[in-house]
Amino acid sequence: MMKRCLDEGLLQAYVDGELSPEQASEAAAHIAACDVCADALIAAGNETSFFAASFAPDESVNVPTEILRARVGAAIARLESSPESNRGVSRGWSFSGFMASLSGLFTFTPQGAVAFAGVLAILAV
Repeated sequence: MMKRCLDEGLLQAYVDGELSPEQASEAAAHIAACDVCADALIAAGNETSFFAASFAPDESVNVPTEILRARVGAAIARLESSPESNRGVSRGWSFSGFMASLSGLFTFTPQGAVAFAGVLAILAV
């Protein structure tokens, strides 16, 4: 026989049927002798019933996971194999890419401006 009341975790495990047969019989004997734990068991059972009823509509929804995954995979394969999807991809030299790479040369930070002015001063002399 248990000497102290059941904690919330043990009580919930009892409600969920997760205790070993020995633990379950000890808990049942304690609950029969303890009004506080008997009331806590009723409250835990009510909470479990409430959540089971709340989530029951979600469990009845049939989600076509495999069918949906196959359709999405087929759509991706079609997009990857279509020639239109590869039209915007450049594999060679592009003028705009070249100009974008040069943009760093024309963007001056204060330190870069001082260095550039120093180079100009040396070249001017």
